[in-house]
Amino acid sequence: MPKRMRGWLRDKEIIPKAGALILATFVWLQVVNEQNPVSRRVMEVPVKVVSLAEGWRVLSVTPERINVTLEGRAKTFERSDLAQVVALVDLSSAHLSPGRLEMKATVTPPRGLRVVEVSPNVVQVDVDPLVSREVPVRVALIGKPHEDYQHGEPFLTVASATVSGPKRLVEKVEVASAEVEITGAQNDVVRTVKLVPRDLAGTEVSGLAVTPPETQVRVPMVALPPSRTVPVQVIQEGAPAEGYRVKSITVNPSSVKVRVSGEGSSPSVIPTKPVKLTGQSSSYTVLVSLALPPGVTPVQDTWVTVSVEIVEDTVTKRFSNRPVIVQNLSPGLTWDLSPQSEVDVVIEGRRDLVDKVTKDDIRAYVDAQGLPEGEHKVVVRAEVEGRDGVSVITIEPSNLTLQLRRW
Repeated sequence: MPKRMRGWLRDKEIIPKAGALILATFVWLQVVNEQNPVSRRVMEVPVKVVSLAEGWRVLSVTPERINVTLEGRAKTFERSDLAQVVALVDLSSAHLSPGRLEMKATVTPPRGLRVVEVSPNVVQVDVDPLVSREVPVRVALIGKPHEDYQHGEPFLTVASATVSGPKRLVEKVEVASAEVEITGAQNDVVRTVKLVPRDLAGTEVSGLAVTPPETQVRVPMVALPPSRTVPVQVIQEGAPAEGYRVKSITVNPSSVKVRVSGEGSSPSVIPTKPVKLTGQSSSYTVLVSLALPPGVTPVQDTWVTVSVEIVEDTVTKRFSNRPVIVQNLSPGLTWDLSPQSEVDVVIEGRRDLVDKVTKDDIRAYVDAQGLPEGEHKVVVRAEVEGRDGVSVITIEPSNLTLQLRRW
């Protein structure tokens, strides 16, 4: 058979085989796509800064996490450790200066996956150079010693410390603080305490190193003179308004603890500063300080609460032999009272009002309204004319005999 003929026959045999192979491949791809489809997944990953030059510190990264969209086969996602995916910010080629740098974040996906999108792909990195500065060490005492002791000046093993870290933070530091608890102490307090960098307001400045990190502090305790309890005496100044008086004065606490130095004398009472009563017409409460004598120091608060009860200054006054008149007498009748025609009248009211009442202000009477001729037992009444705030409380005798007769 000619050579050309043989090639033609061979080509005719290959074409069907190639078609079958293409069809099989297409079917296989369909099955793969159905069983292991391509998918996308959005995940939040942390931002990590790398290759920062020596002598610099990252203060913050904004944002700290970004969204990354990955694409790949479902089974590839299943076997990939997605927790290890991070967004890297490489500062190796960055021109460093204090403050915020805008840098691109890059993500290396697990094998078999690809990065579709990074959002946002630019982050802000705040950097600052590392510096050191020497600051004084100060002791901050927490609490109070036992009431019979006072603390002396603390002793330190170091007078200053070095704080190191980002320049912006170091510049805020005013002192390295050593806090010592002395609550209830009766003996010298010796502690090894941590040194904490603090700003002018006393707030801790975190993110810094302190050298040395701690120091030993001794706080001496000094015994005070013995204390004693002394009653409080309220000093009054002035008088209440006219017609009012002080019913009671109470003070809380009623006694205080004090100490007397060798130079002072032991008081029997501790007076208050004057409590002003002038012109008062109602009860009130006031906070008053103690007037401590020389050489006397308080163990507790030097203020007391004084409650003053103000009431009306009520008095009585007797008016004797006030004549009794008969009112509302029917026409054509005359009258006579027995066994007497005079009574004693007792009034009551505020002192300033009662003092102004005279005998002429007292009117005593019996009422003959509708009474006919004859003898009648009548009740004596009385009133204080023109004097509001004053009342009659007693009339003696309170009953009389009224004899009515024709002219």
